[in-house]
Amino acid sequence: MLKNKKGITLIALVVTIVVLLILAGVTINLLLDENGIIVKSKDARIETRASQVEDEVGMWKQHNFINKESNQAQESADTMLASLISKKLLTEDEIDRDQELITIKKKNGTIIREISYSSVTINISKSPATKKAGAVLLKVDSVEGMTIPIITNEEELNNFVNSLSEDQKKEIIRNGYIKFVNQEDPSANCTTFQNVLDWLKNKNIIEEATEDAFWTKLLSKQGLDENLIGVLGEGYFNESTKMIEGYTVTNPNNEKSNTYIATANGTYTFKIQDIVTGKTYTKKVEVTNVDTSLPAYVPVTSISRGWTYIHMFDASINNYTTFEKAYVILNGEKIELKSSDLNEAQDNKYESVYTVIPNTLSQLVEEGKLTEEPNLFGTTQTFMLVKDEVEYEIQVVITLGKVN
Repeated sequence: MLKNKKGITLIALVVTIVVLLILAGVTINLLLDENGIIVKSKDARIETRASQVEDEVGMWKQHNFINKESNQAQESADTMLASLISKKLLTEDEIDRDQELITIKKKNGTIIREISYSSVTINISKSPATKKAGAVLLKVDSVEGMTIPIITNEEELNNFVNSLSEDQKKEIIRNGYIKFVNQEDPSANCTTFQNVLDWLKNKNIIEEATEDAFWTKLLSKQGLDENLIGVLGEGYFNESTKMIEGYTVTNPNNEKSNTYIATANGTYTFKIQDIVTGKTYTKKVEVTNVDTSLPAYVPVTSISRGWTYIHMFDASINNYTTFEKAYVILNGEKIELKSSDLNEAQDNKYESVYTVIPNTLSQLVEEGKLTEEPNLFGTTQTFMLVKDEVEYEIQVVITLGKVN
C-alpha cells in the first residue's frame, strides 16, 4: 500500500533544487552583472541626466547669445552651474571650472559625455575627413570667442575694434600694459594691473597709482580706439605670419602649431591658450581613417611674409617631398596651375605652390572662361597636388602677402 502513495522522490527533489539554483543564479547574474539589468538601468539614467545637462547648457548659451545681441544682461556660468546642481543634475566633482568643461562618467570611470560651457568654440578639420589615407592632416581652422581673434588685415582690425564695448577695450589695454611693462623692465614682474600702476607711479609717468590717473594720461593724446589699436599692433602682432594673434595653439606633439599629421588612428588633443587671460582650452579630435598600408603623403601649408604656400609632406620621412602637378577648383572647374605659380625643384617636379595663381586667372580671362579676375583673397579654395598619379586635396585660405 505504501508503494502506491504518490509523492516526490529524493532524486526529483534534488533535481528541482538544482534547477532552482541555476535559475536563481541566472536571474542574479542578469540583475547584478556588470552588463546586467540593474547596471544598464543605472547607465540609462546617467545617459538621460547627461542629455538633460547638455540641453540646459545649450539653452543657456542660446539665451546669452540673444541677450548679447540685444545688449541685455547675460547670466553667468556660475549661476547656470548652481542651478544644475540644485536640480541634482550635476555634482561639483563633475565640473572643471578652469577648462569650463562638464564631464559625466559611469561608475566604472567610462566617460559618457563631455559638455563645454565655454563661450570658446574650437573648429578642427581633418584632411581627408573620411577617405582612407596613409596620413591625416589635423588643423585648427578657427577659434571663436577668444578675447582677441586672429586678425589678418586692416578691415578685420577695424571691425574687431568697433565690435567691442568700452569696458572690453579697456580690459585689453590693461592686459597689454602688463605685457609691455614686463618687456620694458623684466624686474618689474607685474602680474596685475595694479602692479603696472605702481610701476608707472614710481617712474613718474602718472601722478597717482590709480586707474583714473592712468586713463587721464593715456587719453590725453589719443582716443581709446587709437590706443587699443596700438596695443594690438605692438603686443600681439606676429612678425612671421603678419597677423595679430590673440591666442596660441599647441598641437598634440606639444608644438606651437595649429596643425598635426596623424599617422595612426586614435584621439588627438589640441590646446588653445588665450594670450590675454592666460586661460587654456582643449579640443579632442578622433581619427579613424588612417590606413598604414597607403603612402603617408599629405598636403600642408606654410606662411612666409603673409603669402601662403602649399607643400606635399611625407610623414614617413617627416619632411617635404615633391609632386608632379597642382590644380585649383574654381567655379566647379579643375584648373591646372602653370609652372610660373610653382617652385620647380628638379625633373619637372615641384616642392611648393603659391595660392595666388595670378597667371592661371589671367589665362582664364583671356580664354573667356571668366569675365574678370575674381578677388580670391580671404576666400577658401580647394587645391589638389598630384603625387604618383594620386590626387591629394586640401582647403586653403588665400592670403595677400607682401611683394618686397
